[in-house]
Amino acid sequence: MPQTPLGVAESWRTVHQRLLAHDWQAHPAPERVDFAVYAHCAYAAFGRPADADLAHQLFDQLATAPGWQTAPAWPARQLDQACLAAWLAARLAAAEHAPARLAALDETLCHEALRLTHEADAASRSNFFRILRYFSLRLPLAAATQHLPLLLAELAAEPPAGAAIAEQLPLGLGAGLAAELLVLIKLSKQGLGTEATRQAVRQGIIRLLALRSPVDFEAQQFSVFPYQVHSQSGEATFGADLSWHRGDVGQAWLLHEAHEVLHNAELAKIAELVGLNTLLRTTIDSTEITSAQVDCGAAGVAHLYGKLHRTSGQRAYHQGQQFWLGQTQAWLLQELAAGPYRPGPAELRQGLVGTGLVLLSAVAEADLGWDAALL
Repeated sequence: MPQTPLGVAESWRTVHQRLLAHDWQAHPAPERVDFAVYAHCAYAAFGRPADADLAHQLFDQLATAPGWQTAPAWPARQLDQACLAAWLAARLAAAEHAPARLAALDETLCHEALRLTHEADAASRSNFFRILRYFSLRLPLAAATQHLPLLLAELAAEPPAGAAIAEQLPLGLGAGLAAELLVLIKLSKQGLGTEATRQAVRQGIIRLLALRSPVDFEAQQFSVFPYQVHSQSGEATFGADLSWHRGDVGQAWLLHEAHEVLHNAELAKIAELVGLNTLLRTTIDSTEITSAQVDCGAAGVAHLYGKLHRTSGQRAYHQGQQFWLGQTQAWLLQELAAGPYRPGPAELRQGLVGTGLVLLSAVAEADLGWDAALL
């Protein structure tokens, strides 16, 4: 791994200046929402009115973009943008009736979710849960409380006889079982979860725990949990990936969250065993981390360790967060020196905005809440 530099605040300032200097108006309005979330978080951290004004300006451009709220196609990236818009609207609620600005989107996404329930592929299922996350971020608005019970009932319904199912079922935070269960856990905490919802969480956790495997560093078996399982044979596929997208750190976070809903002390113990085991993995071979980004890189791992530290109080997680913040800085230096930032500054999951948010959260030493749009 590259040499670790000093000064998280200095690294954040470098990213901040890059983001401010970027020509955001060259992007379509929906692609500016990630930066709008970043600007709001900068305001929350330091209270500068210019950051708040920028967040409002970018959100208004999004909310009034022609056709955006009624677009006929909603791939994963657009649904992530919708979730970010919902998160931001709730925080701009005191100004210009921001939550009401997405009313058309509420109706569009409810119809899209109902359509997705008739699709059998893994991408459609993942997008359905993205829409559930969107409505969880819209609570307590009437539209969300109206649409969510309908969508949860559709989720609980038996699939039609002979319906095809995806061959490989992913298990991680990116677009897998962990992501699904976290949405259902969130809804349960918000008072929208039914007994069927809690049962789905329970069954999902049981299924995940049944896939555990002992780690063996000598045999290059680094992960406790596989990253996918074959829907028919049950064959699990393991890898060294430690990232936010599909690594064991995310599963440790899921188990902590499940413990709060299911009140099973054993889940908290397993979460600690899994999470603390990941701290032993710091090399490229044992993590497959080779970038600074949130989704598949060092920033996402650092951020998850910070969440685990706040939840469990385990100092070891704080040390893990500091290590991976250092790795984030190191990879970031290489990426910035390589020329135009790839895959680009705009995306929170894969771009400079997401790395900036992780560094900003560390500098502010605060939970700025932006990850609710992804978890």
